[in-house]
Amino acid sequence: MPDTDSKQTAVRLSPHFSKPNSGVHRNVRILDNEIVVAEEGLAVEAEGCTGLVIRGNRIRTRSSVDPAGLILVTHCKDTEIGDNEIIGLYSDFPKV
Repeated sequence: MPDTDSKQTAVRLSPHFSKPNSGVHRNVRILDNEIVVAEEGLAVEAEGCTGLVIRGNRIRTRSSVDPAGLILVTHCKDTEIGDNEIIGLYSDFPKV
């Protein structure tokens, strides 16, 4: 898991509990947005969610990071991630 303390994150859902809990946030939808990511940052970081959907977003980045590394999800249940377009230095990024 990457060290997110030193990274900027565009969208963060992160409750602060001493024990992991997947039911803090429910049915959050991040749909059809344009997300601009800082150098070496994350597009979305989510923790403690049930029913999270991240779909149809355009993610702009100047980083050459693996596109799968732009979205970090931990301690979540029933998560759907797909059809997010990565736009950046390289035009051949796959959808994540």
